This record gives sequence, structure tokens and C-alpha cells, in this order.
Amino acid sequence: MAAASAQDYGSFCQVEMAYRGEQELPPYGRLIHLVYLHTNQDRCHQEALRLGGVLKLQRDTWGLTEVDILGPAPAYPPRLKGRYRWHIILRGQDPSSLLKKTPLPQGWTVDVDPLSVT
Repeated sequence: MAAASAQDYGSFCQVEMAYRGEQELPPYGRLIHLVYLHTNQDRCHQEALRLGGVLKLQRDTWGLTEVDILGPAPAYPPRLKGRYRWHIILRGQDPSSLLKKTPLPQGWTVDVDPLSVT
């Protein structure tokens, strides 16, 4: 990050784009950010674990090995406006292929190539 603090935008861009390529982040890959909100902490946690398990099982069943599933984990901040938050991140060249085969229950929000995962 020395390039950023020195305002060397060209060097910063080169380093950032190399990192994004290695991690399959946009524009070299896709991200899908799934967030679940609920007023009950245990219910929120259990739903996130349930969907995470379903997604991993279906990914393995259909051989979608190019899709990484990160989480579920508490989102940051973990509670906002009286609602608890858990999230799952899908990463790969086509993570939407997994969601096309997996219906999401009510309460989940989907953000494709999010600017932030908070």
C-alpha cells in the first residue's frame, strides 16, 4: 500500500489488479454477497448455517468446483437497526450457476459484484 500513500496510482493499480487476478475478484471473477437479517440472533445464525450447508452440498453434487463458498459468518456490523446479520460469499467465474439451481428463502438479499461486503 506504499503506492497508495505515495499517490502513485499507476503502481497501485498494477498491484491491485494482480491481487484481484490471483483471488478471482472482479473483473477477473465474480462475487455474489448473500446476507440474511433477522431480529432473533439464533434464528439468523441457524438459517445462515442451513443455507451454507445446502449451497455446499449442491455445489459438490453438481460438480461446480469452480465456485468457492466463503462462510457463513457474521456480517459486519453483526447487528444493525435491531436486526442480526449473517452472510455468505460466493466467488468464482460463474457463481450464479449455483444460485440458479438453489432457490433462496425469503429474507436473503443478493448483491452481485458488491462494492463492499460489509
